[in-house]
Amino acid sequence: MYNVGDIIIAKVLKFDRTTEPTLTTVGPDLGPIRGGFLVEIPVPKIPRLIGKSGSMIKLLNGLTGCKIFVAQNGVVWIKGRRTEEERIILKAIKKIENEAHIVGLTDRVKEFIETEMKKLK
Repeated sequence: MYNVGDIIIAKVLKFDRTTEPTLTTVGPDLGPIRGGFLVEIPVPKIPRLIGKSGSMIKLLNGLTGCKIFVAQNGVVWIKGRRTEEERIILKAIKKIENEAHIVGLTDRVKEFIETEMKKLK
């Protein structure tokens, strides 16, 4: 059971205009959020954060090992092995948000993350 104020990842099973939506937390990656960071980005920036066929998310995940869940409402959950890695992803997301309109963003984000990850070692 969940309490008021709990943050969960749920899937909408059923929705119409006459009844309350039916949600489920049964399934992979669904349920209460434990640990990590939550950050909000403007909804129009979500496609740039995700990238074509998930390319930007795969890049972020591949370079840091962090799990990144992007909701359609602009809320992003970042969960990594270490807080330092999560913070690098937070900074990278802000970079993506601020520079989404500039060509070559993927290369700049990759370079940024690689530089930050080297500092951790």
